[in-house]
Amino acid sequence: MTMVIMPFTKASRDKIKAGTKTATARKTKYGFADDTFMVGGVMYRITEVKKLMLVRVAFDWFKEEGFGSPEEFVEAWVSLHPRIGYTQSRPVFLHLFVKA
Repeated sequence: MTMVIMPFTKASRDKIKAGTKTATARKTKYGFADDTFMVGGVMYRITEVKKLMLVRVAFDWFKEEGFGSPEEFVEAWVSLHPRIGYTQSRPVFLHLFVKA
């Protein structure tokens, strides 16, 4: 088990603290199952890391990402990644987590 640095926007930190965000898709792998990270002084544990196409995250995991619809997820992704944008076939790493 390793403590990893997982940066989040304020909006994402708020969703994590509220319990509405339990997953995060990243362009690179930030950790492995059982690794931990901190958000606002609270420790979280990664339970699983899946390599998926971005379209799968948008349509199958948007709720765990803290969004109300796939469109909201895509809009947020584009806002966070304006240079690369949203490409359905982009491989990403979905990190699932729980409060430790």
